[in-house]
Amino acid sequence: MRTPEWHYVEADRLLAELAQTRAESFRFPFVQAKVQMAQIHAQLANSPWYPGDVIAAEEYGGSAVQFGPPIETRTATGDRL
Repeated sequence: MRTPEWHYVEADRLLAELAQTRAESFRFPFVQAKVQMAQIHAQLANSPWYPGDVIAAEEYGGSAVQFGPPIETRTATGDRL
């Protein structure tokens, strides 16, 4: 998982490459793809979904990456949780 800072850097890198591109080159598909990738990275950098504290699940006995500490679940007892 990439951090918002990484997405900012990647978007800036792509825009720096595009700044040196001639205006008539923007009709080529590979240049348009760079523009789209820069837009995607900028959107991901500003996305509110990033929790800020990605924790490796190995700390909790898992093998994948999870967001934050494990959630404590409760079992139902009678008619209550």
